[in-house]
Amino acid sequence: MQFSIIAVVATLAAVAQCAPQPVAEPGLIEWLTGEDSVPSWSMSDCRGAVSRSNPNPLTNDWCIKNCQNCVSMKLKCKSRLSKDCKI
Repeated sequence: MQFSIIAVVATLAAVAQCAPQPVAEPGLIEWLTGEDSVPSWSMSDCRGAVSRSNPNPLTNDWCIKNCQNCVSMKLKCKSRLSKDCKI
């Protein structure tokens, strides 16, 4: 009985490690249709991104990650991201 419980737990742990991790925040896809051109930001600009509405570590990290996604994937999201974040 104990062996089967251990085997099930070990199997679930192995499967959880293989699960794909989310790459981008939900909502980033909405920004793909923006009217602006490729962002003029750099990765160093993104490191200082701060949330406009509620600056705290969680929302600031959201701004940083989405800015980095815009820069690295050359997405058209500057106007939308500028409304939510100071970059």
